[in-house]
Amino acid sequence: MSKFVDYIETKNAIEALQKKLASLSENETVQRANEFKEKLSALMDEYGFSATDVLKMWNLESGTADGGSERKRSTRTLKTYRNPKTGEEVKTRGGNHKTLNAWRKKYGKEAVNSWAS
Repeated sequence: MSKFVDYIETKNAIEALQKKLASLSENETVQRANEFKEKLSALMDEYGFSATDVLKMWNLESGTADGGSERKRSTRTLKTYRNPKTGEEVKTRGGNHKTLNAWRKKYGKEAVNSWAS
């Protein structure tokens, strides 16, 4: 009996999906997207390009949200700070260094920035 119930449920699901497909097919947005896809496929065939070629052309192959361009941040320049009072030296690429923050708290931000070379 469970096979028959499974059959009825599957048949009902198929009918519901067919109705949904029919309503989506009548949707103007879906029709325009389908028309665009068909025209794009025809153009790719006409010029001999594959979908991969088109994606590479637009740098979208990686599928990232920013358009697929893989931009890497350039490395920051290495700054050397020398404390004239203690002679201690700190080399850093960023400003969030433990020793630099302690110096800034003790001597002030402008004074510490003036120690950079």
